[in-house]
Amino acid sequence: MTGIFQILLAGQGAPPITADFLVIAGAGGGGAYGGGGAGGYRTSAGTSGGGAAAETALALNFGTAYTVTVGGGGAGGSDTSGSQGSNSVLSTITSTGGGAGGSSNTTGGNGGSGGGGGGGTGSGNAGGTGTTNQGYAGGSGLTDNITYTAGGGGGGSGGVGANAAFQV
Repeated sequence: MTGIFQILLAGQGAPPITADFLVIAGAGGGGAYGGGGAGGYRTSAGTSGGGAAAETALALNFGTAYTVTVGGGGAGGSDTSGSQGSNSVLSTITSTGGGAGGSSNTTGGNGGSGGGGGGGTGSGNAGGTGTTNQGYAGGSGLTDNITYTAGGGGGGSGGVGANAAFQV
């Protein structure tokens, strides 16, 4: 969804205002064997995703129209990988959509936070990477190449996704 907002003021020549922001993108869809990553997380009012420091607040001018886009979540996959989440935008700030979760033989997708890797063959598949200052990587999948396949967890704004593990 995309819209526009505008700050109105009676009179001319007003100085810009400073505004804190929080922009979170849509999460990635989970795959058949891996969790989707969280959408990128950017803010000027606290810690941003990936452990980054707060960003500089926005300077907004009166009478200027600013684009706002709210990113949706990615679709899940029943026998396939999920899809990446959509970006969210506020003026010059863009948060990246979360990475897709992997399927049986695919890695997790890269995104705001990375998607979890699928179980697959061999030692499993890696999780996707997160975007710097927005989120963390997804966890790796795992397989025993005989019976069990497990997917990794999607990454989040506050931590890396869990690696798959077996308890046999």
